[in-house]
Amino acid sequence: MTTLGIRASLVALLAMAACAEVPPDGVGTPAPLVTEATRAVAAAPAPQAPAPIVAPVTVAAPVRSGPAAFPLPAPLATTQTTMPSDAVRVAAAVVDRLRGGSGMAAGVLFSNAAGAAVGAAHADVPGFDWHDTRLLQYTGQPGPDRTAAATLEFVDEFNRRAAILFSATYGVADEPIEVKDITIAPLYSLNPRVLLYAIAARDLPQAAPPKTPGALLQIAAAFGMPWREEALAEGDYVLAVFVMDRISPSAKFTVAVGERGGTEGFSDTARYLEQDNFRAAVIPAHLSAATAKTWVKAIVTPGVEVDAGDRAPFVAGLFPLDPRTQTAGE
Repeated sequence: MTTLGIRASLVALLAMAACAEVPPDGVGTPAPLVTEATRAVAAAPAPQAPAPIVAPVTVAAPVRSGPAAFPLPAPLATTQTTMPSDAVRVAAAVVDRLRGGSGMAAGVLFSNAAGAAVGAAHADVPGFDWHDTRLLQYTGQPGPDRTAAATLEFVDEFNRRAAILFSATYGVADEPIEVKDITIAPLYSLNPRVLLYAIAARDLPQAAPPKTPGALLQIAAAFGMPWREEALAEGDYVLAVFVMDRISPSAKFTVAVGERGGTEGFSDTARYLEQDNFRAAVIPAHLSAATAKTWVKAIVTPGVEVDAGDRAPFVAGLFPLDPRTQTAGE
């Protein structure tokens, strides 16, 4: 894809409207999971509707089939050590500008228009640190200007990931480098990682229920255990399911409890949390021999980034509820 092609794709996507969708309850036959005790500790107030996100951009995930709007080209470089130094400096300046800086720490100036575009993108996620850069395009212009397009990946303390896509035109004839024009927006995963924590009901702190996925993840990491870590005893639990990659505000995330196959299942007891396009769900459960053939399914329905005919829901995470086969989670 040419530089013009990348920038045209970005401009087109910037014009798309994005709105959050509230995940619906699933349907199916109730499984013998819920007790009054676990329902009480898992209940949380309905989350507030997330703020609208401006200008979504997506990349096609290589392990998912089906077309996605404006798939990105294969990267030219996947580490900063193999990127041109001026592109590295511009990437660092973009991160600095997103965090409220000027970019001059990297020896980069932004034109008024470019600086305003970075601020208007609303692409920063508080609590996430810059982790990786992938260079997608690097082209010299007639004269001293250059264009670079890249993705920036950010991670938090729990290894949740958020990504940003930018394409910038900048001058290198003089110091400092001047970013003259930039297009920037969030980038969403089409095949997100899913993690489940099990928290014994007796260990759940008696504080106010968490209101964001990040707050819930802190509680789960402190008082629970990742699903694969060790076998669970029978008893009452709160199961916390996390989408570990940022997904589109137009995508749907639901959880269901039922038989292993398909996306159907019972989900009336699930509670959902959402912030900055990260999602989480809480399910009360009683683990026993009666749950031996019951599974927790994390279900994602793609949003507007995927062609309408390819938006069928799929199981992004599958976890058995039999404590004797607990380590078989997928």
